[in-house]
Amino acid sequence: MYNKFKTQPTIETNQKDINMTTMSMGEKLALLRIRKKINKKQLAEMTGLHWTSISKYERNEAVPYADGLKKLATVLEVPTDYLLFDDHEIDSTIRDHELQSLAAQVDRLPDKDKEFIKDTIKNYLKKNAA
Repeated sequence: MYNKFKTQPTIETNQKDINMTTMSMGEKLALLRIRKKINKKQLAEMTGLHWTSISKYERNEAVPYADGLKKLATVLEVPTDYLLFDDHEIDSTIRDHELQSLAAQVDRLPDKDKEFIKDTIKNYLKKNAA
């Protein structure tokens, strides 16, 4: 969507439960970047993309190629599908009932605790992937 007034997206970062299912890819990118406390130039350095491209993506004036999308998703720690589709369009169902229950419990924890658990899982998976 083109914004003829060239204004920056207004994103309330103090809200914990922002409904990202109806957000555009650009809005999701901006919110995720802000939540990671990095600016566009830092995200550009981390991804190898140009900061003006990131700016265009966040304003929905351009869409990254597959390689750029993968780099953005990796740095922002989300699946590419999350950036491309609304949540209802993604089959992210956890089929193991015990894992479903654990995921629901973790989702109710404070952000600091969630980050700790996510880091622990990522480290375990990295360690055991080799």
